[in-house]
Amino acid sequence: MISIIYDLFSVFNDYYDTYNDFDSGWTWIGKKRDTSDQEWLIWLTLANRLIPCVFIHHFVSQIIKVNINSMILCYWYILSSVVFLYYYLGMLGMLCTILQPTFLYIITYICSKNAAWIIHVLYMFVIHILKIPNGRFQSWLGITDEKHYILTLVMCWIHLRSISHNMDSINDQFSSSNNFIQKLAYCLYLPTLFLGPLILYHEFVESINQPHQYWNCQKLLTFMFNLVRFIFWSIFTELFLHFIYVNAIKYQLQVLQNLNSWELLGLGYCMGQFFLNKYVVIYGTCSNLCYLDDIKAPSQPKCIARIHLYSDMWKYFDRGLYKFLIRYIYVPIRNSISNRSFGKLFASFLCFTFVFIWHGIQMNIFIWALLNFIGIIIEDIGTSIGKRSWKSQFILLFLLYCCCQVSVDIKSWELRRMKR
Repeated sequence: MISIIYDLFSVFNDYYDTYNDFDSGWTWIGKKRDTSDQEWLIWLTLANRLIPCVFIHHFVSQIIKVNINSMILCYWYILSSVVFLYYYLGMLGMLCTILQPTFLYIITYICSKNAAWIIHVLYMFVIHILKIPNGRFQSWLGITDEKHYILTLVMCWIHLRSISHNMDSINDQFSSSNNFIQKLAYCLYLPTLFLGPLILYHEFVESINQPHQYWNCQKLLTFMFNLVRFIFWSIFTELFLHFIYVNAIKYQLQVLQNLNSWELLGLGYCMGQFFLNKYVVIYGTCSNLCYLDDIKAPSQPKCIARIHLYSDMWKYFDRGLYKFLIRYIYVPIRNSISNRSFGKLFASFLCFTFVFIWHGIQMNIFIWALLNFIGIIIEDIGTSIGKRSWKSQFILLFLLYCCCQVSVDIKSWELRRMKR
């Protein structure tokens, strides 16, 4: 693997920047830095501004938890997020983030689950229209491309939380007279507002209603250890981007076509590891901040190099999104269909359809979602075959067939070689 990555580094050593995807990088390294991954750049920009505000948010939260009830805590969560949104996105951007969950709360207040789902799916299409760069929405707000990207990203996350709140609130267990205030506090919770991870509504409500636990040395040491760990991976990832340009090369088709097989393997591995590192830092830092505030949040992704089943990739990478899909789409659909096999297939199809619509209605996302769906289906078929009583005979016959086929091909290759 080291040899493959070195081959890839040799390619990047002479890489020419065509689309201005680089900056000068760290001066002591003397190399360009790949800056073409927008989400990573947004995170670095936000972290410098957001984390100090989150510490103020946590400090006041602890005071409120000691002396007052959970509803005052919800009001503080809303206020702290509104102040930061006003500071960062301006008045109109802040109003958009407040009006979205309010509007969805009103129009789905007395809806059934099926009607609510139709409304939420239609609203996702509205968000994708608002995402259009330099469109009417951005012109009306009068904001930069960066702030427009952040605002629409926040709206996508708020929409997932609105669905979670809506589905959980239909159950009597999570309905109350203070439901709307809790929803706003949940949708606008500052540590997870911009980049996740996704916390389900019932988990958020259970967290804010649990008995207060004072900060102690063990809790603070755990928090600091994890924070240092994620800072290390952030620095490592930045260093990595000075040598392996995994994001910029995606836009250079001619360079990709000239790579040999080993270099392509190295590129694929490095792209996966960068994607992992990015979300380990983003989700890990945000989850760690939630831990300090006693809010139950999904942990960082599992290393993809240790994952062997494709279903585990979904289960252990974005754990919050996985729980969302299972709780609100997969299980209800599967249980509503009498034929178990068809129910599992159709439920999986709807899960990946939702993922496709939420991430963005684009051809590359469609292909990605489709290949994921096919991979899950193939794995499920293989698992079903493996559970049957005749599996050992089938595997034995298949291996014998492969051995015979290989020996026949080798013999044919030797005969053709002798004739030459």
